Amino acid sequence: MEVSTKDAEIKNMRVTQIYLGVSQGWYVSDDGQYFGYGRPDLKSWTWWHNESASKELGKKLNPQDLLELVNVINNPTTASFIRLPIKINNKELG
Repeated sequence: MEVSTKDAEIKNMRVTQIYLGVSQGWYVSDDGQYFGYGRPDLKSWTWWHNESASKELGKKLNPQDLLELVNVINNPTTASFIRLPIKINNKELG
């Protein structure tokens, strides 16, 4: 995935992506240094990286929570409740 670094550079990086249906997603690097949140628009996904993800969500996105979710997915017998911020689109339909 192309990820924005702290120096505002774009870097190709291997991350784990997790999707909530087709409406929201998160990603995290193995060390938790790079993480983010994304939503689809009409043509592709838009991703917010690191602190800009928290700003977009209006709540802190914690990379440790994302790493815990990856662990739960990979080891379902260790499952526990995890809270992740999501954003619900308030656009009127029709």
